[in-house]
Amino acid sequence: MWPHYGQAIVPADLSNVIQVAAGGEHTLALKRDGRVVAWGAGSTIDDPWGNYGQSLPPTDLQDVVQVAAGGSHSVALKADGTVVGWGWNYYRQIDSPDGVTGILRISAGQSHTVALCDDGTTKQWGNNFAGQTSLPAMTAPITQIASSYHNLALTDIGTVIAWGNNSAGQCDVPPGLMGVRQVAAGAYHSIAVKGDGTVVAWGVSDHGDDAWMYYGQSAVPDDLGEASQVAAGWAHNVVLMTDGSARAWGLNDHGQCYVPPDADQLSQVSAGVDHSIALRFDGTLVVWGAAYLPMDVFDIVQVSAGGYHNLVLKSDGTVLAWGAGEPWGGGWSDQGQSIVPSDLAGVIQVAAGGYHSAALQSDGSVVVWGGEAAYEGAESYRQRHTPPGLSGVTQIAAGFLHTVALVANPDCNTNGQRDSYETTHGLVVDINGNGIPDSCEQLVGFDLDLNGFVDTADLSLMLLDFGACPDRPDDFDGDGDVTTADIALLLLNFGPTG
Repeated sequence: MWPHYGQAIVPADLSNVIQVAAGGEHTLALKRDGRVVAWGAGSTIDDPWGNYGQSLPPTDLQDVVQVAAGGSHSVALKADGTVVGWGWNYYRQIDSPDGVTGILRISAGQSHTVALCDDGTTKQWGNNFAGQTSLPAMTAPITQIASSYHNLALTDIGTVIAWGNNSAGQCDVPPGLMGVRQVAAGAYHSIAVKGDGTVVAWGVSDHGDDAWMYYGQSAVPDDLGEASQVAAGWAHNVVLMTDGSARAWGLNDHGQCYVPPDADQLSQVSAGVDHSIALRFDGTLVVWGAAYLPMDVFDIVQVSAGGYHNLVLKSDGTVLAWGAGEPWGGGWSDQGQSIVPSDLAGVIQVAAGGYHSAALQSDGSVVVWGGEAAYEGAESYRQRHTPPGLSGVTQIAAGFLHTVALVANPDCNTNGQRDSYETTHGLVVDINGNGIPDSCEQLVGFDLDLNGFVDTADLSLMLLDFGACPDRPDDFDGDGDVTTADIALLLLNFGPTG
């Protein structure tokens, strides 16, 4: 039974309460005099597992106007607009950013905190786990994407952009990393192969708070040799070498790093939580680790290993799936991810996530299945709900609990200009209410028509927007108007973008 910490047992002498907040296993109450009372997990230093002091408010805390309870942390908003936090702080969820004042409301998530400021903006600190569906500004066109609990995007100039969960440094791209041709994302690490065949990895290490997750997956073997493709599992890597063989390292608790002797003449590799799979040039497969191979698998052109299941794309555009989530499955990991829709056809790419599956069809549409909680009370992450209007997709990637789609130069605002951007599954944000997802409005630089040059064609497009035109990509100085000042900035950048 899940531990009980008395979070539902109200103190007998509690009175004059004006607000309450329920956390993971603790409760907060704000009294009329501005003081805070807490009970449940973390109420004494002798608590069992789950004690982070979340029920021990600072002794000098007063003048509180609102409280919020997170998974294992607590925050209080004071009358002067500042925030005080206590409890679990692994993700710095109780450390409000320096200089943040004028806060009107607060909210605490499982391991992060959000504040609404008096200027209408919001501030967030702590674990940015949900950040994997919040797109950063894309400074160059994207050619490849990879997902796990975080995302990686490879630009057309060989640089890498990372966002999402960064608890182990997996989004801290090594400074100066360039010339990359392919990337892969593990649970707490990232890996890339460069144009010269060298491999670079970063993320979880053998020291610090995240050392318990380290199995050597971020340390590239010195004798690796020249690689052509990389794949990242939960805590292991599989690398396709230029000679058609494979190398693997990292967590090996199910043999996922023991490459079979017959794994040769390979054209592609993929890695799951505790298994690995490889495609041969002849369209047959090799699997190792905690996995099996169905008897009727042949004519394969692409493989993708999910958390506990596999997807393969056949040469006729059909998809096969096996592993967790099969029709007869009933375990915690069975969420329908291996039940391929009966009418699915014309597929050109597949992507297997933690508990869901995605397929890209030849018409640029995306079909997603699985990801439905197999037991009552489990959390839904909506990873199989594609955003309305999603089309023109050229590539997909499936993280453990989300999906990412790369869209080829759509015209989001229907003004004749192509906007290069990424669309992620999940919440579509349109802050300015203009009907265009904010992800479509990312600045794409001075090359407005994305032809590789900043030239008179871009100037002509810019003149179409001359005047008051907020939220436009050619408002380079961000003043809400397209003016001669923006033209001057464009002229300064005339020439090739590369």
